Amino acid sequence: MIRNYRRLARQAARVAEDKKAFSISIRDVRELPGIPEYLLILSCDNPVHLEAVAGILHDYFKKENLSVKSWEGREARSWILLDYGALVIHLFLADIRRFYDFDRLWEAGKKVPFAEAVKKDESKN
Repeated sequence: MIRNYRRLARQAARVAEDKKAFSISIRDVRELPGIPEYLLILSCDNPVHLEAVAGILHDYFKKENLSVKSWEGREARSWILLDYGALVIHLFLADIRRFYDFDRLWEAGKKVPFAEAVKKDESKN
């Protein structure tokens, strides 16, 4: 089955936003070597919020019949990585994301707008 990971990333961003995640960024990194097609990067307020957003995203992808290949960082309680192959999701506590300047690592990837695009996708249904 061919999946549209751009669409999945945008819809996942909306799911995370509905769960009050913030500073959400999607990066198209297909032109960069050795990494997935898309990255979804977001921030959460606290460890409980972080785990809740990761859980709701995991549930969303289950409904899309997409299994997580790897779920990393739960023990750290400050970041989580969900690997879906062509889409990797990075969830951070806001201060950890700032400290490591994580967004700068991926600034070569093209930003993908998600709010307007998701609304357009939904209007087609």
